[in-house]
Amino acid sequence: MPDPSPPSVGCFVMPAWWTKPTFNLSEVAQFLGTPISTVSFWLTLARAAGMEVGDQSGNRTRYSCHDVFALALLAKLRIRHVRINAMTVFSAFVFAGKPDPRPVAHNGEWVVYSEDGVNLTVPAWLCWTAVRAWATKVHGTAHA
Repeated sequence: MPDPSPPSVGCFVMPAWWTKPTFNLSEVAQFLGTPISTVSFWLTLARAAGMEVGDQSGNRTRYSCHDVFALALLAKLRIRHVRINAMTVFSAFVFAGKPDPRPVAHNGEWVVYSEDGVNLTVPAWLCWTAVRAWATKVHGTAHA
């Protein structure tokens, strides 16, 4: 089995479609393996912090890969049973580069500090590649 680790130097190339609103809340929650109510709560916290999350131009809100990347970081904490508060949500969206996406290093990690000073490391590179692979699979070669 090949080593899933990325190269240690450089950044992922940001696809042109990365910020295009594409996915509905149900699709995002299913991808993350997280209840819709939890994802919705995280989005509410992000919006309360002043983040522009999702595109509400139609009758349904759509989310971009950029949004999903930040949510994927939070989902990694959730599966570790880490309590996610408003500051953590804000930190995830800032790390993802909201409002303007920024490249993620091939070995990029998001470091989160808990209220008691303990730090946790989330493999951001793994979240980024998972979101890109999912988007490509769901929407075919248009995103490749």
